[in-house]
Amino acid sequence: MEAAHSLSVGDVWSALSSCVAPSVLSAVSRAAADGGLGFERMSPVQQATIPQFVGRKDVVVEACTGSGKTLAFLVPTLHILLQRDTPLRPHEVGAIVLLPTRELARQVEAVCSALLGGLRPRPASPLRVMLMVGGDDEELSAASYLQHGANVVVGTPGRIEAALARGLGAGRQTVRAKELEVLVLDEADRMLALGFQQSLSVILAHLPKQRRTGLFSATQTDSVDDLIRAGMRNPVRVRVAAVARDASAGGGAAEPAARLPGGLYSYYAFCEHGDRLLELLRVLTRIQAAEKPCKAIVSELAAACRRPPLRRPASIRR
Repeated sequence: MEAAHSLSVGDVWSALSSCVAPSVLSAVSRAAADGGLGFERMSPVQQATIPQFVGRKDVVVEACTGSGKTLAFLVPTLHILLQRDTPLRPHEVGAIVLLPTRELARQVEAVCSALLGGLRPRPASPLRVMLMVGGDDEELSAASYLQHGANVVVGTPGRIEAALARGLGAGRQTVRAKELEVLVLDEADRMLALGFQQSLSVILAHLPKQRRTGLFSATQTDSVDDLIRAGMRNPVRVRVAAVARDASAGGGAAEPAARLPGGLYSYYAFCEHGDRLLELLRVLTRIQAAEKPCKAIVSELAAACRRPPLRRPASIRR
């Protein structure tokens, strides 16, 4: 079933007041004001996904990177957990968020922590988020869970599989997922491409069948479709259109158009190696002067190619 929603593009977060708890919406506003973690208005993927996810429906969301997926699943997740008739106990996991890499998992955990910190009034039984990723010490993860508990677990498939099936550390400490309400698989196509199919199968086998599942992916491959059939029930499909832009705006040979969300732009500049920091500041200054308030993601290719020294001033291209 395709998603249908009545919200118009660019609605403010208060437009969700009929389906999302006021404390969660106010937490989004506080996180946006204090840490720049959100925007005053929702992105299309947030508008289309959140009403479906809070409405006891599984969702399959096809949207590219930079479209606002993180809040599209964290807002419903926190709403669902806070609206439980029986609050979660400290060691009862109510939600698991799976991501393909440690870096992405840390980013999502930071956003979730900011939202939890912005809840007003404070819930009687505060929710706690915990990061579980490969590469971190298993003994420390097991000790942290034993000491503090966790209600929302954000992590990578291999470590979550161990936490559910084999246990962490020498004591083989497993997490309690019998009360799980929400499972999120973000960047599902990347997780499958990295070879996590077996880990995902084990994780699904250890989770309650009565749950809400959100799968977020930039592409819909055969492997993703197999995962949807194995782990979801009659999901609502949400597709957020991407804007195709020509990556060769500066001239030269044409390259295939890249799929980007409507509000995301890529800028680059050619410069000498020693001038990179100055050029970066110049690019950011010009963007800030020309654009509305925005977030900037900086990517550096330290040794992408070797070429003769520049004979002309560096230029900024979009």
